[in-house]
Amino acid sequence: MADVALRVQGLDEFRAALREADRSLGRELGKANKELGEDIVAKADAVAAGLGGVAAHSAAAGLKASARQNAATIILDAGRSPAVFGAEFGGRGRPTTQQFQPFRGSGDTAGYFLFPTIRTEADEGHIEERYGRLIDRLMARAFPD
Repeated sequence: MADVALRVQGLDEFRAALREADRSLGRELGKANKELGEDIVAKADAVAAGLGGVAAHSAAAGLKASARQNAATIILDAGRSPAVFGAEFGGRGRPTTQQFQPFRGSGDTAGYFLFPTIRTEADEGHIEERYGRLIDRLMARAFPD
């Protein structure tokens, strides 16, 4: 099992300020992070379904979002879907990995459904926009007029 976490600069300081204002706001932040992770998982599942084959079967079972206050976390769980890593990262370097797409390398080319979805969501500003709305909502609760 491996975790992929989306880190937001300044989130730890924001969490500390929320704790000072209202201890329950940290739980709200954790729930919002899980919602973001679930949204990305759903979009990655759709991309994998479009790829078909082993990717379509692996993504649905092998990806899940987790609630944490300091990051939106997506777990690739080989226990639930043994082929999820091969489906996401590719293979074909050995006789036992021929059922997967070719390995694309690391960095900006890595992945077939999860990592491209994360890059697209970040590049199009969806993650920042979502955090902006979340921060506005939490600040309004923590510091009402």
